Amino acid sequence: MKHIFGVFASLLSLVALADGQYEYSKCWDAMNEKDYVKAVNWCTLSAERGFDGALLALGHLHLAGETKDLHKAEHWYLRYARSGYEGYGYGFAMLGSVAMELGDKVSAYKWYYLCSKSDYAGCQTDLIKLKSELSGSDIDNATKQAKEWSLAE
Repeated sequence: MKHIFGVFASLLSLVALADGQYEYSKCWDAMNEKDYVKAVNWCTLSAERGFDGALLALGHLHLAGETKDLHKAEHWYLRYARSGYEGYGYGFAMLGSVAMELGDKVSAYKWYYLCSKSDYAGCQTDLIKLKSELSGSDIDNATKQAKEWSLAE
């Protein structure tokens, strides 16, 4: 009987980790070891298994360091923003940061605008700062893009 209970407990732990949590923990282990290529591999597996937190981690991994690729960072932050996961608005804020790094202030404004309409309150300062740097027509264009993006989703 004790053996059956042990097997049952093992199966329950596998089910609990079936959503990518195990891979996500391995991703964090790799990040702590500063093996970012390995971290990207583990986080990608985690994201493929449905763990939304891995989407954000992948964005961060591609934002800087040896795995830096701003277009990949943009891809993962966009997936996170679309996930509806609690704190999804942070994905919009990070998309704004990527756009700023790419030198596209109009796109950055669009993402910060969407962030301001989300569950994340941390982008108001960036939105206000950009508003002072853009022309009225650029702001109108960015706001229009944001509203069209919202409707398309």
